[in-house]
Amino acid sequence: MTARYTFREYRDSDLESALQLWGQDSGWGEITEQQWREWFLETPAGRAPLTVAHNHRGELVGQMVGIPSRVVVDGRELRAFRLSAPIVQPALRGVSALRGDYLGFFKQHMQIARELGFSVAYAQPRRGFLPFLRWSRRVGLPAFAEATFGCRECSSGHATRLVANDAYDVRVQTEFGSEYDELWETARANHAIHCGIARSSRYIRYKLGAHQVLEIRRTSDRHLQGYFAVRPDDGLLVDLVTRSPEATAEVIAAAMQFLASNDCREANGGPSRIKAMCAPALQAPLEQCGFQPVKFTFAFVCCSIDDAVPQDTITPDRWYVMPGD
Repeated sequence: MTARYTFREYRDSDLESALQLWGQDSGWGEITEQQWREWFLETPAGRAPLTVAHNHRGELVGQMVGIPSRVVVDGRELRAFRLSAPIVQPALRGVSALRGDYLGFFKQHMQIARELGFSVAYAQPRRGFLPFLRWSRRVGLPAFAEATFGCRECSSGHATRLVANDAYDVRVQTEFGSEYDELWETARANHAIHCGIARSSRYIRYKLGAHQVLEIRRTSDRHLQGYFAVRPDDGLLVDLVTRSPEATAEVIAAAMQFLASNDCREANGGPSRIKAMCAPALQAPLEQCGFQPVKFTFAFVCCSIDDAVPQDTITPDRWYVMPGD
């Protein structure tokens, strides 16, 4: 808390002002009350941590929203949230705010999340935000562990053809049933995922509703082998889950062949080039499928805000992480 601003948890009475601030200062345009409720208040992982800033006149001038999820840590499911960029009026921006008002805002947000029962905070920030996170630990904030990952890219028409055209049935999917719950549990065991955001059919609908999700089934027995989710506007691979490590390269190859097909282009459009974050689990499969390095770096940070969750159990090297997490 500072003399100029007060920071507290969001209340339902803040809704009108929060929507107005979002529309004026988020850069993403206006959202409806229904969208606000679906995105932040009634999510599959529960209510989001929401913190608001008021000036001395009582006007709402800033908000921080954490995107809630469930993270699996060595078999335990815990509450987690993804840090997102704050939405603030211009007076709260800039270098001076970073070391003063913004710091107080951020500290209160982390405290509110802790009091609500969240155990893990994580983010995929722009690299320019990393110095702030490194510096903030000096003033009592949790220490964020960090990692960076490279990027690879491939044209769908030039991917390595690892599978026969009829080996897999690939189609755009918008409905996700219990089979997807089973896929995640099998993938978690077969990939030996120590730490990662828990997928579920409901969570996939919530997180991937705006993306193109390809369902990949083995033609011979219709067995679901994985899904491949792409952001339509720029071709970023936002999520990928496969039944086993051995299946990963073939699932990627089958998806790329589908994206290159005339039927897909005519029916769904979509990007012709796919970009992927080179997290450790995907490095070898992406190389097998012909993805080439490009000059871009993804950052990932995480920290425990729960004394019962040791930091060394959630270090970045233990995560299965995707951009859509």
